[in-house]
Amino acid sequence: MYGTLKFLYENLAESATITLSSQANGKYSYAAKEGKGVASMTVGGVYSGTNDRTYLVECDSVSAGSEIGQATVRWRSSDTAGAWEQTGVVTMTTPVTTLEDGLTISFQGGTGTDFVVGDSWQFYVKATYGFERLLDRNRMTGWKSTGDTSENIVIDAGGAVQKQALILQDHNLTASATVIFEENPSDSWGAPSYTFTFPTITDPLILYFDEIYQYSRINIADPSNPEAVIRINNLFLGTVLSLERLNAEWGSSQQEGYILQKNESEAGVSRRYKYAGQRTLHLNFGNLLSNEDKDALVTMQNALVLGSQVAPLWCHLFSDEQSALNLMTWDNLGEWTFEYFRYLLNSGVEMILEEVPKV
Repeated sequence: MYGTLKFLYENLAESATITLSSQANGKYSYAAKEGKGVASMTVGGVYSGTNDRTYLVECDSVSAGSEIGQATVRWRSSDTAGAWEQTGVVTMTTPVTTLEDGLTISFQGGTGTDFVVGDSWQFYVKATYGFERLLDRNRMTGWKSTGDTSENIVIDAGGAVQKQALILQDHNLTASATVIFEENPSDSWGAPSYTFTFPTITDPLILYFDEIYQYSRINIADPSNPEAVIRINNLFLGTVLSLERLNAEWGSSQQEGYILQKNESEAGVSRRYKYAGQRTLHLNFGNLLSNEDKDALVTMQNALVLGSQVAPLWCHLFSDEQSALNLMTWDNLGEWTFEYFRYLLNSGVEMILEEVPKV
């Protein structure tokens, strides 16, 4: 038996305040309209916001006239609690009306009355490479910076909290990159209380430690990066679940397989294609789990169920092997209740985990 089993599921970064040193620009959608006026609206500019939003623009007055240059609009975003952020904004044909974070709107008239009070347009914006993408536990989305020589991620937990592990997964860092992790009671980094420099660059990067501070900072420099930017798809910073039972029993298995996609032509010819590789773990705990371990696993089960969705978790099967760390879904999570263990004496019950693929 070597390398104790560890589960990482409580990511405090998901409820913390994240500040990125830089962020590639986001994207916005077409503006969908409701109303009787004939004017249309175009969204423009370069979105530099840090999170996803929905915007509502509404005609609030035609007292000076119902045409472009006369009618006015008001707007708000989903970041506000129902309040209008601006009112009485004169409609224009050129994109000079700035909302926020680089967004602009302009209007185009038509045949008939351009504006009627209550006409509205709705569109959404995505911080395609912002902190929300870094924390969504999706291996295909993440943060992208605008440079590669001096980038950082600052995490404000809102108070001093225990942190035991850091994971940076699915990144583009080269072997010559420098990654330094720091912890401090304040957002002042002249002499941080805790510092760790990763000696080698692997993917994922994993660090186990045990510190209690409010602020964390990850400093990254990779000037030889061929993309000239930094990409990281998943960040975990939080606590670790280590069971009293150090690892699974004999009879457990690890399988390396594929996710296959089947296509069939109109002539009935079918072919299978490899969609992605996938690792599956069957962890057999026998009847040797303590009540404390059972409670801990049920607590993890409940924390992973977010409404109607089940979030993935990181499983480090052998914690002294970097390659044994995977982002996985708990496939048979619905079976895990304390009562189930108690009545069946925990006999023959497996924990089945399937790797979240990257394609």
